[in-house]
Amino acid sequence: MAVASLAQQQIIDVRQLIPSEEEIQDALAGSTDILVAGTGRWTFFDWTSPDGSVMLSVCSGSGTKTDDDSVQPVLKRLQTWIQNDKPCLVWAKMLDRFGRDELGLGQIVRTIDRNSANGAECWLGAGNSGIKPRYPGWDIDIFFSGRQSRIQAEDLTTRSRATMAKRTSTSMSLGRFVYAYPNPLPAGLAHARLRDQRGGQGPAIGYLDAAQWRPSSNELFTVAVPILDASGNVADQVDCVRWALAAYADGLMAETVGAVLMARGFTTEQFQRRNGRGTSYLTQLERMDPTVAGNIRSSLLSRLDLYETGVLNLRASGYDVTVAGCMPPGGWAEPAVLAKLHTMVERSERAASHRARSSLAGITVEIAGKTAKLAMMSATCHCKPTLDLP
Repeated sequence: MAVASLAQQQIIDVRQLIPSEEEIQDALAGSTDILVAGTGRWTFFDWTSPDGSVMLSVCSGSGTKTDDDSVQPVLKRLQTWIQNDKPCLVWAKMLDRFGRDELGLGQIVRTIDRNSANGAECWLGAGNSGIKPRYPGWDIDIFFSGRQSRIQAEDLTTRSRATMAKRTSTSMSLGRFVYAYPNPLPAGLAHARLRDQRGGQGPAIGYLDAAQWRPSSNELFTVAVPILDASGNVADQVDCVRWALAAYADGLMAETVGAVLMARGFTTEQFQRRNGRGTSYLTQLERMDPTVAGNIRSSLLSRLDLYETGVLNLRASGYDVTVAGCMPPGGWAEPAVLAKLHTMVERSERAASHRARSSLAGITVEIAGKTAKLAMMSATCHCKPTLDLP
C-alpha cells in the first residue's frame, strides 16, 4: 500500500493511524460510493483520521477508462480534495499507476502549484519516485508521464486478457470453476474471491449460486453479503432461474414472473454492479415497473444457449474461453421447456423486425428548426400483481 512505501522512504509513518489493509478491503467491497460513467465503473472508499491529519482514498475499477468529462474519476476526486483540504503531501504507491490520464494529472499538478503559490505548500510523491521536485515545466513532465502510462496500460490490457483466458477453467467441477475474467456472470451464476492457505487473496471462482455450491464465509477473502427474499431467507438463484424458465414457457406474463422473482430475491451480478453488492430485484417490488420485468425476461431468454447446453462463452477481444458443464444436476430446464422458449424468442425477433420495417423510426425530421430522429414508442400497462410466493 502507499502508506508502507511512505514509511519505507523514511518520510513519515502513518500506518498506525489508518485502518488495517483487511478493514480497508472489506470497506471497499461493501462501499455504496459507486460511480458509473462513460464506459467505466468505480467504487470508492474515503477515510479521514479523527484529528484530520491523514486522508485516505482507495478506489477499485478501471485504471484507464474515463468519465463523461474524459477524466479518470479518481484523479478528479483527488483534485477536489487537494483544492478544498490543502494537504502538505499527496502520496501514491506508484505515480505511473496512480494516474494513467494526462489531463487528470495535469489538473492535479496545477492545483498543487496554485495552493503553494497561495501559501498552502504542497508536495507530490510516490513510492517508486520519492517526492517530486517542483521546477519550471514539471507540470509538462507529469503530463507526458501520464500519457506514457496510458499507452503502457493499453498494452497491459492486451496482456491481461491473455492471462485471464489462461487462468480460467474450461469446465465446471462440483458446481465451481476458476474464473479470472472481470465480466459479470449470467443469472444463476456468481463469482467470489477465495482465501489462499495463508489467509491472503486467493483465486476467484465462478459457481452455481445456491447453498450447496456457494463458498462459506471461511473460504472467502472478502465478506459476503447474503441476498435475501421477501421472507428473510437466503435466496436460491439457481432455483429462481429454473422456475422462471418454466413459467415463461407456460405462458405467464413478464410482469407476473417478474413480481414472483422479485419476491424471491432474484438478482444478477450485473444488477449488483449497478446498484451495490447485496442488492436484488426485491427493491423493485413496490413500484413493479413493467420495464424492469421485461428486462428480467430479456436477460434470461438471451442466455438460452447457456441454460440448454451448460456452455458459458466468455469473450474478451480475441481472448475467448468456453466453460463447459455450467449446469446444476437435472439441468436448468426440461428439453420441452427450452424448445418452447426458443420458439417464443424466434417469434419475438420476427415481430420486432416487422415493427422496425413498418414504422417511421429512424427517419430524420425537422421540429422547430432542429433536426431529430423519430423513435419507436411502446405502450405499457402498469400493474402490480398480488401473488403468493410459489
